Amino acid sequence: MSKLKLRIFLSSPGDVGDERRMALRVMERLQGEFAAVLALEPIVWEHEPVRATATFQQQIPEPAKSDVLVCVLWSRLGTRLPGEFKRTDGTVYDSGTAFELETAMAAFKDHGHPDVLVYRKTAPPLFDVSNRAERELRSQQWDQLSDYLKAWFFNPDGSFKAGFSQFSRLDEFEEMLERHLRRLFEERLKEENIQIGQGGQVLPAWLKGSPFRGLAAFDVEHAEIFHGRTRAIAEAKDRIARRAAESVGEDGQVKRGTAFL
Repeated sequence: MSKLKLRIFLSSPGDVGDERRMALRVMERLQGEFAAVLALEPIVWEHEPVRATATFQQQIPEPAKSDVLVCVLWSRLGTRLPGEFKRTDGTVYDSGTAFELETAMAAFKDHGHPDVLVYRKTAPPLFDVSNRAERELRSQQWDQLSDYLKAWFFNPDGSFKAGFSQFSRLDEFEEMLERHLRRLFEERLKEENIQIGQGGQVLPAWLKGSPFRGLAAFDVEHAEIFHGRTRAIAEAKDRIARRAAESVGEDGQVKRGTAFL
């Protein structure tokens, strides 16, 4: 039996690099879990050859043609697009991420796909508060993103008109995304009348037990158990990043007496 192929488009501005890497790790784990019945194809701009003869959006596969679009937002909406990228009403998309999200949502309305998952990080953004210009820029970017989310996900009375998920830590995002994607995959397999473990398909043989394998090698089927340090790693990186931001003066030089740990 041939595998069901699913294309997953990862959309975001550049301020959620850790979340983008985590999303790819989650997809790798789920690919191992559903290896017998699914073939996942992550679509991420980092993996595409970026030619200097066209814009980013012209070179990236169309998000509307994917099966699932995962959009992750934090402190800004992203870089504004060239004038040729316009909505049906003639207005220019606010950013590349806005273009990807809105065209995917329009495609779902017209054709029933792709599924669209939106995640908003609520942790305070990292920047040098002593730098007035940067502080004002970050504030403007935050307000722009907040206004955009209000327009697309809330009614004028404050009630929701579309759903999205929020998280504050990387491990929360990891757990949430894995749970949501697994549910979508299970629903899609059910729609295609593909049942895991039947029809001669082989399930991963190792999904629980001790993660310590001695001298034996770890493989993809062990990823479901051998993980879980995301929160500790993220907290350590966050402390270092915030300390680094606080230690740089307006002249760009590290302040004397700075200790990063």
